[in-house]
Amino acid sequence: MIENLRSSMFKSYCMGLRTSRKKQLEYDKTCTQKKIWDTKYIDWGTKHEVNGVAKWIKLNRKMPKYILNEQESFVIPGWHDGIGLSTTPDGLSGTCLIESSVQLWVKTPILSSLKSIYGRFMVSR
Repeated sequence: MIENLRSSMFKSYCMGLRTSRKKQLEYDKTCTQKKIWDTKYIDWGTKHEVNGVAKWIKLNRKMPKYILNEQESFVIPGWHDGIGLSTTPDGLSGTCLIESSVQLWVKTPILSSLKSIYGRFMVSR
């Protein structure tokens, strides 16, 4: 059963990207998951997100909280019908949420990333 909806899953649940909404719900209800991503893209993004955070620091001349190895997951328990909503942004500075979307797969439209980013804003506001 679904206990927690991660903002990174908004792509699947809102737009049916990666996998259909119906199939994703089935996976989550049965606690099974078909491998629908290629870890080389995730690994590349994780390795290079430091560059996005560093750029934010340089532009804003501030040191945000909860960055890189100090990232923190934020949860709204019982958000809807007993299901929690959670996110792990790349950093926070005051009311500013930092999300560094660094992608190896540049053919992925930015709109697909916006669903996850919107979810992060919902949880951390």
